[in-house]
Parts: sequence; structure tokens; C-alpha cells
Amino acid sequence: VGPAEVRRELAALVRGILASARCVHALTESGVPSGHGFFDELLDKVGRRFLPDVGDPQDLRAVIRRVFPKQRDYHWLGAVDEVTWRRLLDLLGVTAESVVGVPAELSSAVRILAHHVASLGLLPEITDRMPLDGVESPFLVLSDRVRRYTDSFDNDVAGDEDPLLVEALETLAACRDAVTHLRANKHVHGTSLRLTTLTFRLLRQVERLEVLLHLTEPIQRDFQRAAIALFRELVEAENTRNHVGRHVKASADLLAYQIVEHAAKKGSKYITTTRREFGRFFVASVGGGLIVAVFALFKLLLAKADLSLGAEALLYSLNYAACFILIYLTGAAL
Repeated sequence: VGPAEVRRELAALVRGILASARCVHALTESGVPSGHGFFDELLDKVGRRFLPDVGDPQDLRAVIRRVFPKQRDYHWLGAVDEVTWRRLLDLLGVTAESVVGVPAELSSAVRILAHHVASLGLLPEITDRMPLDGVESPFLVLSDRVRRYTDSFDNDVAGDEDPLLVEALETLAACRDAVTHLRANKHVHGTSLRLTTLTFRLLRQVERLEVLLHLTEPIQRDFQRAAIALFRELVEAENTRNHVGRHVKASADLLAYQIVEHAAKKGSKYITTTRREFGRFFVASVGGGLIVAVFALFKLLLAKADLSLGAEALLYSLNYAACFILIYLTGAAL
């Protein structure tokens, strides 16, 4: 058997696997943070180690786990450079020109993800902090524009796919910009650990939807780059689906991000950029120092008074509280 015959058989095998596999859950869920809480997700991962899921063998996620059974397979796959991946795809005939239309599984995944993005973007935690000032929310129109685009491949209008794809991608970009703006202005709108987790999950869904949209019109987009990135993500997600340590680390990273943001918000008042700001901050600092010095003197006087332990503790507490209340009311700083 010659190299050409091997290449044809391998290409036919890959196409056959992809044609028979059910891809919707893999495309919409693998590598995308779930909406489960920390402990629910942790128990789920631990439970699968002892009692594996009895899933559909035709599910693309199950296929990936059979082809790449080792938990570190994604490492060597990630080490393969993009040029080598492109050569392999060219040899297998997986090119932009080889794709005609949008497969049903991919179309369903695109529409499902669009609904997920829209539903998350319209949760009260986000809409309450993102006033639209009369402008229509991109999350409200995203699902409709994605549906119009996917339906365009089945209608009788020729050439309307490209403008509809551009419209869908622009709406998706507006969704990303809205979330990015919200994260950048948390000092104005307020924040919470749930909001941080929610926006992180939303951005990951937006990224996945963008990749899938690029796969639907490969003649105009870099089809192979999107396919390679998606394949790597799916393999890594399935290799690490039961990693407890990875889950704990991801949750700890989100918590650390929240703490850093909170610290940055509190510490921003100590940063000056102009001479005038420096002067105001200097005066506020001097005022804060004087107030602390006065109340420290009060504490020394209280220490010399012959008071019971209960009265002494109460007066110390009141002295401490009054000091910081006065600093806050006068705009002083420490």
C-alpha cells in the first residue's frame, strides 16, 4: 500500500468518524466553564473517578477520550506547531475549500451557544450594572442574528451568507465589549465573586461561539487555524475533565482575581498622576496622621485612668471607631 492510498484511507476514516459523531455537546460544553457551584463540580469530578459516566459512544467527547486516553495527551498535541498541523490537514484534505455549507451539528451548536450567551448576558447581575441608555442590548439580538445566518444556507437567496455572518460577528463583538466594559468599571458598578465567575464564563462562551462561527464560512475565514485551536481545546478539556486539582486551581485563581481587583480598587486612591493630585493627597495624609496622633493620645490618657477591664475595652473600642469615622468624614487618608 502506497502513501497516497494510506492518506486516502486515513482521510476517509477521519471524515467517517466526524460524520457519525454527535458533536453538539462537545462544541458547546467541553472547555467551557459550567454553571455548577464549586462543591457540586468537585463532587461530580470525584464521583466520575469511581463511577464513570455511561455516555453515548457516538458522542464526540467519548470519541476523543478513546483516541486520546492518556491524561497528558494534550501536552504533546499542544507542542505540535501550527505549520505541522496545517500540513496534516492539507494531506487529509481538510481545507477551507473542502467544506460546503454548514453541517447540522455545527449549526445546532452555534445556535445553542448563542442562546447561552444571550441568557447569561441578560441575567440581573449583569443588566443591573450595565445601563443601556436606550440602546438595544446586543444580547437581545444575538440569537436572532445567529439564527438568520444559519438559516441563510437553506433559503433561496444567494450571496446573503457573508453579510449575515458579518452582522452576527459584529453583534458578538458588541457582547464581548459590553462584558469587558463591565469588568473594567467594577469600581463604579460594584462586583462580587459570583459576578466575576459569571463574566469569566460568559467570555469563554463568546470565544467558543466566535470560533464556531469562523468554521461555518471557511472560504472567508482562517478555517484551519480555528479548527486546530478548537481541536486542542476539546482534547485538553476531555483529558482534564476529572482533574480535581485543576478544578481547585481554577476556582482559586478566580478568587485571587477577585481579591486583587478589590485590593486594586482600595489602593487606587493612593496613586497620583498630577502635581495637583499629589498636593491633595499630601494634605489628606497629613490630616489623617494628625487625627491618629490625637486619638492615640486619648488612648494613653484612657490607659492611665483606673477603669475596670470592661469599661476600658469599651472606651478603647469607641476611641478606635471614632478615629476612623472622623478620618472618613473629613476625607483624610492613612
